[in-house]
Amino acid sequence: ATAPFAQSPIAWKCIEPSPVEAKAVERVCPDDPLPSVDVVKPHFEARFVGVGAGWRKPTWKLGFKSLQDQDVKLAADALAINSIVQKLYLNQNSISDDGAKALATSFKFNKSLTEIHLQGNHIGVEGGRALAESLKFNSTLKILVLGNGSHSNHIGDEGAKAIAISLKVNTTLTRLSYAARCSCFQPARLLALNCTLHDIIVHNF
Repeated sequence: ATAPFAQSPIAWKCIEPSPVEAKAVERVCPDDPLPSVDVVKPHFEARFVGVGAGWRKPTWKLGFKSLQDQDVKLAADALAINSIVQKLYLNQNSISDDGAKALATSFKFNKSLTEIHLQGNHIGVEGGRALAESLKFNSTLKILVLGNGSHSNHIGDEGAKAIAISLKVNTTLTRLSYAARCSCFQPARLLALNCTLHDIIVHNF
């Protein structure tokens, strides 16, 4: 199993970011070893080849597969050491906080993923915070879809705030789609937080 990362506690302030505030974000790099390809790859292929993913495929289409956290943890171990996959579709499954945390850990290692779709799952506040933390480390992800119309998650205001905080230091994300009521997810505020975002889709439900 992938080992967890240390996280940096940051108090949320709904204000415009300053350079000093952005530099103050502590980044704790992992010391734990990556999972072995020889161990992970056979299990990954046995579970996912034939249902929308393959070790050497650039797109893993795993949406609408009734996947649960244990499935996603296996996919996350694979993501951490795979350098080919670019797009990951995990929409409309049964992923909760545990699965989201495993994915978040893998995003800190992965150097190829540019797009992920997670709408229509059961990710809560803790999962949202973990995903937010991963955005501070990941340097390739460009598109993050957490909500799309009525297909959302349950990360709440606290998860939304954590993601907004991470946008102060993330320099690669260009598109964010989410369903939220939280004021910190207003497009104008997010654009003020991040200089690379240019496509923000907020579905107010």
